[in-house]
Amino acid sequence: MLMPLKPSKIPPSSRPSVSPAREACGADALMAHPDGLPLADAFLALTHEQRSAIRTCLTYPEHRRLDEALALADERHRHTVAWAALDPNVPAWVTDALLAAGLQAREVRVDPKAITPAIRRALPKEAASALAKGRVPEAGFGLLGGPGVGKTATLAALMRVWAEAWVRSVGPSKAAAIRHTSLGLAWVNWPEFVAAGKGAMARERGEEAETAVLEAMDAGVLVLDDLGRERVRGSYVEDWGASQLDRLVDHRDRRGLVTFWTSNLGTTDLAHHLGAGLTSRLCRLAPPVVLPANLPDRRAAGLAS
Repeated sequence: MLMPLKPSKIPPSSRPSVSPAREACGADALMAHPDGLPLADAFLALTHEQRSAIRTCLTYPEHRRLDEALALADERHRHTVAWAALDPNVPAWVTDALLAAGLQAREVRVDPKAITPAIRRALPKEAASALAKGRVPEAGFGLLGGPGVGKTATLAALMRVWAEAWVRSVGPSKAAAIRHTSLGLAWVNWPEFVAAGKGAMARERGEEAETAVLEAMDAGVLVLDDLGRERVRGSYVEDWGASQLDRLVDHRDRRGLVTFWTSNLGTTDLAHHLGAGLTSRLCRLAPPVVLPANLPDRRAAGLAS
């Protein structure tokens, strides 16, 4: 399950006051846990007697929070049971498919549980829900935020969730078909893609660069990682990378092909870097999600790819 439930907005009048009874039963300590699986896991770790005592101390909104969290835990259990019934090779097939799509090994290893609550809350619900069910969403999105906050890791985790959910939906016999495919996914690190394309052009091997561009243009799902960090020679209007990005965005925009992207730049800086027209089409194709400005640099702390 990708999307955590938002904290209940409880009016001040309905918030429980601190009382000896609530402290004694542990209700305050329990409800201090974040919504979703952390809250459910804390509750399930208690004895039957402790759970019953806490239930008698909760307000109605707290009961709802707890019940919704327990529903997530129940679904997680069902998924675990379902995976146990699948061919044990399936996780390896998913990994191979993601590597074939262009993800690096460190990106493939990202644990979906590592997506921070702040980023989970920011993700578009419809797209995240579709990916969690193994479906291609109607539209992708962009993630804008500072370096190292987890944008690339988040999209890598979402692609694994999507692939694994698809396997669960079709069963192990059909899932074996993904072993030597990329699931129709193309993952493109844009600075590396531009550098490789310019290198091919310099070696008079333009057909290699063109093949790579065409594959990205027609991918069922495309991830453009790290837009805006590519090296630009001269003005962006005259740059090879800019012209190819314009082709990609225009082609996928006109055909409604699902695209995801990341950038360290804000929307204003991105428009200055890419040009207003290209940025506008990119944002129409995959609307940007601006992450909170106070997110820590997890990569510097060794927590994100």
